Amino acid sequence: MRFGFWTILTLILLFLASCVSPFNKREPLFTSSDLAISRLSATTFPPVEIQAEIPRLVPYPDLTIEQFRRILALLVYSQGKDGGHTFRYEQLTPISQRLTDVIPKIGSGYRIVLVSRYDPKKFFFNRVERTTMMLWADEAGLNMVFGVIREEIIEGSESGRDDWLGILPINLSAAPENLSLDPSPYYDFKRVNGRIHKTWIILPFSKLVSLPVVPPKAAETDQPPEQKSEPISPKDDLARKLAGLKQAFDQGLLTKEEYERKRKQIIDQY
Repeated sequence: MRFGFWTILTLILLFLASCVSPFNKREPLFTSSDLAISRLSATTFPPVEIQAEIPRLVPYPDLTIEQFRRILALLVYSQGKDGGHTFRYEQLTPISQRLTDVIPKIGSGYRIVLVSRYDPKKFFFNRVERTTMMLWADEAGLNMVFGVIREEIIEGSESGRDDWLGILPINLSAAPENLSLDPSPYYDFKRVNGRIHKTWIILPFSKLVSLPVVPPKAAETDQPPEQKSEPISPKDDLARKLAGLKQAFDQGLLTKEEYERKRKQIIDQY
């Protein structure tokens, strides 16, 4: 049996379309250099076998920025021997602000997908942290499910600056291996198929009015104690930055043009 060109092309396109996850049908609502928020229709995601585990969606509660800050500050995670606050202290207010802006406009029947990026050193070649989360309200309370938490990704070129936006679907069947949120008296863990989902929590609406105040930054458990150090001379600082840039180039993370341009920018600062 022979197939014409257009028949083969149609079959290929249909196959590719079938491979696209419904999770990727989310609609962008807000995007900045460090935060992306989108909405995802409840009829599209999750898969049918999980939908039976989820109560009926209800309108989002009318939460203030401070209430969202308190919710986010509650979240502490463990991953092997590592762990700490799910979101950095500096992220609490901007994320809470955007959520309060977006929720009144989202409409009914939608879940929120949030992707955050945090660059602790604000340097061109650096390891940044990415966290992915899904949020919605149903009859059980406010649901929050995490895909990755403070996952380290390397940004080494201007062309790869938006790579943090490409994320895998958040798994509602089970938590990522070796990753879990710590227990809290303010939320419950979701059970899926009789098993605890360690990165899916539910905050009952009745507890949203009694959340603890966000502690000051110095109280963050994952912040190392402040250490006094000798000031770095301009010459040593220049050498350190050039060495890091050269390492990125040697590892193939930068093109020759990107390397030369960035090297000139660094030298011109001194």
